[in-house]
Amino acid sequence: MTDQETLQGTVEHITFFNPDSGWTVARLRVADQPAAVSVVGTTAGLVVGQQLILHGHWEHHSRWGRQFRFLDYEPVRPTTTEALADYLGSGFIKGIRRKLAARIVAHFGPQTLDILDNHPERLVEVPGIGSSLAARISQAWREHRQVHNVMMFLRRYGISGALAARIYQRYGGQTIEVVESDPYRLAREVRGIGFLTADRIGRQVGFRTDDPSRLQAGLLYVLQQAASDGHLFLPRPQLLQSAANLLEVAGEPLEIALDSLVEMMVVVVEDDRFVWLPEMLGAECEIARRLAGILHTVPACELDDEQIQQWLERRAIFDDVELTAQQTSAVVMAVRSGLSVITGGPGTGKTTVVRALADLCQALGKLVGLACPTGRAAKRLEQMTGKPAST
Repeated sequence: MTDQETLQGTVEHITFFNPDSGWTVARLRVADQPAAVSVVGTTAGLVVGQQLILHGHWEHHSRWGRQFRFLDYEPVRPTTTEALADYLGSGFIKGIRRKLAARIVAHFGPQTLDILDNHPERLVEVPGIGSSLAARISQAWREHRQVHNVMMFLRRYGISGALAARIYQRYGGQTIEVVESDPYRLAREVRGIGFLTADRIGRQVGFRTDDPSRLQAGLLYVLQQAASDGHLFLPRPQLLQSAANLLEVAGEPLEIALDSLVEMMVVVVEDDRFVWLPEMLGAECEIARRLAGILHTVPACELDDEQIQQWLERRAIFDDVELTAQQTSAVVMAVRSGLSVITGGPGTGKTTVVRALADLCQALGKLVGLACPTGRAAKRLEQMTGKPAST
């Protein structure tokens, strides 16, 4: 794993910014570098002249060359008059351009940001700024400062700049309110924030161990983890026990939390025994519907079972590959059914059955298609059957 490095500098140019994902490509002016360096990562939006501390690593992109990929970042307020003028004149505050920014900084000096934060009415002291323009500048500055305040607020809870940017993209000015009132929403609604992170924030904010929001989020987390392990649902007792182990809460509070999720239609319970995430139940029903349709579409086959067996015996004479009784039965079943599952361990003859089935269907004038989950498996099947296979 690459060691993390720290890079500090001033944003010189914004090359690209995706407002939906927060993905940012920028040029950063760094004190010990002869030229601005390329930096890439997720932000809540940067501005030219903004000073940053980035945490990440250097990498070489095949197309764009050397660049610094940051995983976390900290905005730093400019302190020198030159940096302040660059910062304010970059265009992110509607109504302030470079010349006006220079006049503001010349008038207020190092106290410029304090004036904008706490005494924006004093902007009218600057030549060329009337009350209307001062109000517009004040409003734009408040909106910009909101982003900074949110990022700093989230950092207190150990949330990286990249994740903080995603959270802000989702909730905007309501971010602090959401985190303080129900941090477990983050696990449900923000990509990259899992239950464990949301729970850490919740405990820091002061949520009780048995808070209903925490219990509901924990139950959903257990179901989501089960889905990642290949389970479409969990029996109710197993779900409650797993959640109790995770949350260190058991009994009636968990039962009530689960019933609340059912009432909100966040989960579905079948026969009062099996608990599903709705998307998993929907997928299972759709797969069953499609399989049922295939199952009842029986391929036409003009040969009876005895004729199929005779054909396979004649084939064995020419190919010198004689099928066992079980393999022959599998071919007969498959050619008679709309859907078949042939299973067995390595070396049990599954590929031989598939090859015989493909040969028979081709001899009957059927269109044969072979497919595998991976290209490697498809190539192997192609070699074994002598027929083209795809993924």
